[in-house]
Amino acid sequence: MKAGTNHLMKDLALHISLLISYLFIIGQLVRFFLRKNASSNFSNSKIQIIAGLLLGFLGIILIYFGIDLNEQVIIDFRYIPIIIAGTFFGFPAAILSSILIAIMRLFVGGINEFSLSSSFFILLIGIVTGFFSRLSFRKESKMLLLTLMSTILIYVTYYVNLTILSDSGKQFAEISQIYWAFSLFGSVFAFYVAKYIFWSIKVFVELENTKIRLSTFISHLNSGVIVETPDRRIEIVNEKFYDLFHIPKKENLVGLHAEKLLIDRYYELVNTKETVLNEEVLLGDGRVIERDFIPITSPNQRSLGHLWNFRDITDRKDDEKRTFGSKENYKRLLEQYQSVIENVKEVIFQTDVMGNWTFLNKSWTEITGYCAEESLGQSFLKFVHSDEQNRLNEWFDSLIHERNDEYKCEVRYVTESGTTKWIEMFARLTFDTQGEIIGTSGTLFDITNRKQMEIKILENEQLYKSLFQHNQSPSYLLDTRGVFTQVNDATELVTGYTRAKLVGTSFAPLISKNFVEDTISYFKRTLNGESLTFETEIKTRDGNKVRLNINISPIIINEKIIGVIGMAYDITKEKVAERKLIESEHRYRSLIDLSPEVIFVHSRHQIEFINHKVVEFIGAKSIDDLIGKTVFDFLHPDDRRTAVFNMALGFKNESLLIKNSELRLIRFDGKVVIANVGATLIEYNGKPAIMGVIHDITEKKEIERQLVEANEMLHEISKLDGLTGIPNRRSYDEKLQQEWELALSNNQSISLLMIDIDYFKLYNDAYGHQQGDNCLQEVAKSLQQEIEQSGQFVARYGGEEFSVILRDRDEKSTFQVAETLRSNIEALNIPHVHSSIGPFLTISIGMASFRPTSDVSIHDLMKYADLALYETKRNGRNTIHTN
Repeated sequence: MKAGTNHLMKDLALHISLLISYLFIIGQLVRFFLRKNASSNFSNSKIQIIAGLLLGFLGIILIYFGIDLNEQVIIDFRYIPIIIAGTFFGFPAAILSSILIAIMRLFVGGINEFSLSSSFFILLIGIVTGFFSRLSFRKESKMLLLTLMSTILIYVTYYVNLTILSDSGKQFAEISQIYWAFSLFGSVFAFYVAKYIFWSIKVFVELENTKIRLSTFISHLNSGVIVETPDRRIEIVNEKFYDLFHIPKKENLVGLHAEKLLIDRYYELVNTKETVLNEEVLLGDGRVIERDFIPITSPNQRSLGHLWNFRDITDRKDDEKRTFGSKENYKRLLEQYQSVIENVKEVIFQTDVMGNWTFLNKSWTEITGYCAEESLGQSFLKFVHSDEQNRLNEWFDSLIHERNDEYKCEVRYVTESGTTKWIEMFARLTFDTQGEIIGTSGTLFDITNRKQMEIKILENEQLYKSLFQHNQSPSYLLDTRGVFTQVNDATELVTGYTRAKLVGTSFAPLISKNFVEDTISYFKRTLNGESLTFETEIKTRDGNKVRLNINISPIIINEKIIGVIGMAYDITKEKVAERKLIESEHRYRSLIDLSPEVIFVHSRHQIEFINHKVVEFIGAKSIDDLIGKTVFDFLHPDDRRTAVFNMALGFKNESLLIKNSELRLIRFDGKVVIANVGATLIEYNGKPAIMGVIHDITEKKEIERQLVEANEMLHEISKLDGLTGIPNRRSYDEKLQQEWELALSNNQSISLLMIDIDYFKLYNDAYGHQQGDNCLQEVAKSLQQEIEQSGQFVARYGGEEFSVILRDRDEKSTFQVAETLRSNIEALNIPHVHSSIGPFLTISIGMASFRPTSDVSIHDLMKYADLALYETKRNGRNTIHTN
């Protein structure tokens, strides 16, 4: 017994040695496949299959060298390769290795109860190992747990084979004494050997792959690189290094001592062991080289070599010299740039990502009144009008979070004094050197004057005309060639040219030489749809130069640009010109003359002053035809009394204010015009007088009259059925109500016919909806012609139903009308192949007659007519039923 046990222990020890030796062989094979796949990942499916096959083959070898316990049972460590496969390579490797070992066990022992039992438990070990391999335990914990479970399963196997399937219980007891110790020792020892082997393989493959990646990376760098070993021999050198230092590529530098390359300050840099970056070196051929020296050390500060990186920066240095010349020149350019920033009219700003100001030039103070320095750090929304803040906040969030390139808008800002200014705001994102958003930058331009002009222009056409004629600033219209088509008096005053001289000529000759190109460019941009504000300079007829601020916009008619409207502001002497304009009687009268309305001054007895608009309005030849007369001479006789009373009352009380009084006036040609007249009491030439404004509303009144007629026509059209052209259900309901009330008040009868086209759905299905619509139109036409002759009412009730209202008829007369309608439809001979009545289209009619009283209603009449129609259909159709 003792000798047998010793022999078994030796054999088991031999198996452990065999297991360890083969693991080294498997390690080399796995290393080969990992290198071939350029991977150190054991979870790669291909590596898992290969490992499963190799470890399965190890189990087969262990079976082949197994220890015979009897003719059917052998003992070995075949489960250990399965545990290693699952622990290091995962589920597929464990299952594959267990399948191979189970098949080999059947092959070695033949198919019998012993081999089947052993193969079953081996497969079970593989499944358990594969399951536990997916759990997130440490490998050591998995190994111990799997060893314990596998040993138990192996003991079960031997118990079944030696005790149940054969009479070898004593032999099982001997194995039990030593097998568990060898099993535990062999598993632990094999695990750590495998762990060392596979860890070494992964490290080796990772190092090789890292070296390959590093070499590939270095070879593609646009700078010269060499890597040297701790003994100062060149290990890696890229082609750029050869090119940079003009070294023939046939000379192999790998393996040479780096100091032989005569690198400047080589020993000094190597001995200091400190990193040096961006050091500039001047070569003998005049080139400037920028180099980096980087010592390579291990985590424990052991030297692993050095890396040299060389870049040719000759072109960059030349560019710096050409661009800046010197530090003083750069400083001077920077000062000039800052001067430009501070003196431009626009506000130049920057914000951070939260929308807080980080830079504002001094134009901020000029436009808003706020101190630029005190505004820094505050949110830009604080200065925006409260009505605009939500819109601007949404814009800013969109710009920052959705990385929109830029944003342009018009927004209202509130100044320090509390006034509101329109600002044109342009902003775009700013980024740091890593491409991260750090805020926004842009400009703010005061467009208050332009905005006010745009708002006034857009109010309505009449306001535009008034603005054009009365504007004290030059206003003009240009066609697409840049030729004046219309100018106001202010344009004549500024340019010195008469309207006759300007209209029909190009604007270009008026522009000063230095401004021609830009002004023409702005004009072309406006023809492309832009509204612009810019400055230009013109030469007057007297040779003077006048600086103007111009607002121009495209004139769009029917979605086509037909010209340009412009307005100019004399910014040379704006305030002086404005004061003189107010004080000058001549300019005052000119402004009145340009009004699109008739403006007059009337003393107690006669017209003292009237503008030229009256010539067109009243049909006179000249103003002289009116001066000295009274306004009453032109008033309609029915309106004179009211006007005389108001004027007399105004002079008596020395106060008069009439905003809108609608009066009729008679032109010289006898035509009556309607006008809105406003009047107030003023002092004229030192005496009380009435100043009035007459606005021609004749055309407006005519439009209002036409609108009323159109509305009435539309109301009538809304009562007709769109398909048949006869009254619709809405008109029918109104008519029925009227006739019922008339019959009730006159104690007359009222009759109702409900008409339905027989089998109309089948007609539609057979001939189509288009033909069905044509059929409805013919039926409606026939009904309409008959009913119109009798002076009664017919309407389309809905779908294929029609209804007729008959006033003050007895039952016999009503029946005759119904029969005539039925026979007329039948006589149309409209084909209807699917009708069960005959080959042609027919109708059914339900008839009801009432003499209205307080005890019955319209609904009763309609109800009995519907019931009569129902009876008609039920009794065969194409008939008339009375109820």
